[in-house]
Amino acid sequence: MKQKKIRYFSPQEIQGRKTKEAPKENVLKCSVSKTGRLSIPQNVQEELGMDSSSTKFKVGTEDRKRQFKTLFLIPAGQDDQDAFDLAKTGRGQTISLAGVFDKVGLDYATQQHEFTIKPFSQEGVSGYALQLVDESSPRQKPEGGGRRGRKKASQTEGSQA
Repeated sequence: MKQKKIRYFSPQEIQGRKTKEAPKENVLKCSVSKTGRLSIPQNVQEELGMDSSSTKFKVGTEDRKRQFKTLFLIPAGQDDQDAFDLAKTGRGQTISLAGVFDKVGLDYATQQHEFTIKPFSQEGVSGYALQLVDESSPRQKPEGGGRRGRKKASQTEGSQA
């Protein structure tokens, strides 16, 4: 068997090279359902430190802007009439914002939209800023799959004969 030649490196040789980059910040995202509900996954809530006891949020956008790009969620008290309710779903929570999305011109029924979430604070008010991701794609049925459930008796008999 032929011996392999091995080239060894020294610390001085690689000193001028670029070291590993700092780890990227985790991007937190939420999406809009076909029915106009803003879905916030449980892992995003935990990462942001969202208080699970606050079940109402005030919802707003930037004033005097032509295009809708940012949505603001501010925790509100239980007695606030202008706040939207947060509803528990499987692994997260949703806020029904179909009317808000209609008003700002967001087509949630045929387009799939995502938001990036970041905490914000302004003039003593703290909440969450949701930035609309520009890349929207048409809603499509997932590929593949096929029939679910048991096969009909006529299908199994016909294939065996």
